[in-house]
Amino acid sequence: MQDTTNTRPPIGYTLRDLQRLQLPPLEHVLYGLPRGCYGMVNATTDAGKSTLFRNLALSAASGRQFPPLFTGTRPLRVAILDFEDPTVAMRSDLATMLCSLPPEAQEAVQDRLYIATEIVTADDELLTLNERTEFRRVVAELKEFAPDLVLVDTLSSAFILE
Repeated sequence: MQDTTNTRPPIGYTLRDLQRLQLPPLEHVLYGLPRGCYGMVNATTDAGKSTLFRNLALSAASGRQFPPLFTGTRPLRVAILDFEDPTVAMRSDLATMLCSLPPEAQEAVQDRLYIATEIVTADDELLTLNERTEFRRVVAELKEFAPDLVLVDTLSSAFILE
């Protein structure tokens, strides 16, 4: 007789069992990126990754399409964690980009876009995600905001390698 008091889900499934699983439908937040999954954009320095992310964030937060990446019709809650640019640069770029949106889209993004730049610790140091306490602080704020999409620019700058 098998002890079922501490049963864990199986590590894997036969194809037959996998096909029988009752699973929710797959929802893509972005093209090729299902909800709850991670994606990465790699390119050389100054290739336009930050500009791409910011335009994508504004489009997704306003519910405006940004083909081929965002083709949804409902506005998303978007968080940008920027570990490279100063706050003044982020604000300036977003202000310029907002001008290209109609007034209703500009208003729509106001509470759907969460921006973190130049995040400082209690010791007035720039935050990195290496420190567990600070990482938890970031996660807690993100959970409170409840984003559909989180964009991190640039991941390598979010961690200090010693």
